[in-house]
Amino acid sequence: MRVLKNRSNRLETQLLRVVKKSPLEAALPHKFQVYGGCRWLPIPHDKQLEIKEQQMREVFMHHPEMVENVVWHPIVASPEIYGYRNKVEFSW
Repeated sequence: MRVLKNRSNRLETQLLRVVKKSPLEAALPHKFQVYGGCRWLPIPHDKQLEIKEQQMREVFMHHPEMVENVVWHPIVASPEIYGYRNKVEFSW
């Protein structure tokens, strides 16, 4: 990993190489590797949802005043696993 930014309470890094793949990753048909946005496809869809929900919770952990009385609802799964799914990025 390479450190991009050194914040007072966290580091922002960039992955340079993968030493060992996750046991969650499955092989994909060759054609999937061509398209952008396929980074999540090797991971089973239900596991993707768990990971993404955890990521959202972590984002808001840095702002506890915003989530004091929040009720967390699970992510609603798309019925289309391999089709287009909206990508949401939060940056501030």
